[in-house]
Amino acid sequence: MLGEVHTNPLHHQIEFRMLYTLAGLLGTKNLALGMECFYRQHQQALDNFIFKHGSIKILKDETKWKETWGYDLSQYAKILNYCYINKIRLVGLNVPLPVIQFVATNGLDEFPDKYKYILPTMDLTNVKHKNSFIHSIISMDSAGMSNHGGSNGLSKLQIEHLYESQTLWDEYMSESISEFIKSNPAVTVLVIAGSGHINGRVGIPDRVHSRTREVPFVTTPYEIDWNVDGLPDIDSPPGTGDCDWVWFTEKEIKNI
Repeated sequence: MLGEVHTNPLHHQIEFRMLYTLAGLLGTKNLALGMECFYRQHQQALDNFIFKHGSIKILKDETKWKETWGYDLSQYAKILNYCYINKIRLVGLNVPLPVIQFVATNGLDEFPDKYKYILPTMDLTNVKHKNSFIHSIISMDSAGMSNHGGSNGLSKLQIEHLYESQTLWDEYMSESISEFIKSNPAVTVLVIAGSGHINGRVGIPDRVHSRTREVPFVTTPYEIDWNVDGLPDIDSPPGTGDCDWVWFTEKEIKNI
């Protein structure tokens, strides 16, 4: 599993190198790429792209990319083209955004009965996962990146609804991965998802483990500053409790 900051081009370069290396080691027939940027419901469009037309424009239109993901498609183009050329299957992982938005606003208890069949089994008791979620809210508030008014302005109920939506998000993608693994036991799946779903082995990795008993190999890119001697400007590196590999990268350059 490989985390990303969606807008950092260095992370997409890492993803391509990882995909390319695994294809060389395993063979393309024994490799699939699971992507957060596509819904599970996009699977037919993904299969058509790989095994029929190979047109990124058609894929963009059929998946309504601007509405369902919205980040710069060109960042993913090299990966997608490589998968098409080598017939590496793409697996859509994500839950439709309106589902997440509804739960974040209203909570799971208000989720309409007629749509509950799409909900995965969810564990809302994972303390490490919840602590990581709360920490991420505080970090975004401190950086001025929060779009929900700040944790200090949220009620306990609102925070619970947000956590329910985060858990649903992670569980749904974990279910997508796990079902593919069970149906294709000879295939290795490289998963690309936002670092917030992977860091600390909570979110997707531990939930895939609980569903499949497989232990995911977790690689996490970290955006950091660098010292004049060329070494990472950090107090201490992440440990094995956080990931198997850590990849220190330059921070994304913005507003040039």
